[in-house]
Amino acid sequence: MTRIEPSFVATQYQNPLAKRHHATEREQSAFQAILKARQHASNLTDKQFLNTLTTRQMTDLFAYHNFTHPVQVNSLSDEGAANLLSSPDYQRDIDGDGLVEVGASKLFVFPAPDAPQEVHAAYAELTEKEQFMINTRAFTKWFLQNREAYLAGDEESFTSIYQGPDTDYEKLVDELLLSVQQQRKYWTFEEYQKQWDTLNKFKEALQRHLAA
Repeated sequence: MTRIEPSFVATQYQNPLAKRHHATEREQSAFQAILKARQHASNLTDKQFLNTLTTRQMTDLFAYHNFTHPVQVNSLSDEGAANLLSSPDYQRDIDGDGLVEVGASKLFVFPAPDAPQEVHAAYAELTEKEQFMINTRAFTKWFLQNREAYLAGDEESFTSIYQGPDTDYEKLVDELLLSVQQQRKYWTFEEYQKQWDTLNKFKEALQRHLAA
């Protein structure tokens, strides 16, 4: 069964995938060289191009993405291969399952990488702890939505909690607030109030940035 990693991230960044990325200057330089080579091989698919890389280039690529184990290129999905050849700012959920696949790794990311800049700006106003809390709530929503498919190992049936760049994040936050209300009996009053206040703080930031 595929391991799905919630991407818990910090503040002040454009793309939520970018902050979890800590490539060194040498790794970034090696990655840029690979991207340049990719531009000169536009006749190849991403997987075909990956298969042309030397062992050193593949090692550099894994290091750039902070992977500790090599992957079998031919076993990658088209999305996994495409995002492996993309910097965090350009990685996307191509197949619409609500997860961002990079190489063989599948990540749940909130907000979605293709969310409007205003959404990322609102999210950046939250503390790291508050982001962690909302990310957890959003991932829980995704998991409950896909629980049966996940337990059955039917990844093809996964669906996203997002609707692409046009996702209504205010509505999504309202849905998360409703889930908090529905699960209130499982928490202390202080735990409930913290989640409620954090989601409303994000909603207010969203409304302010979207109205600007």
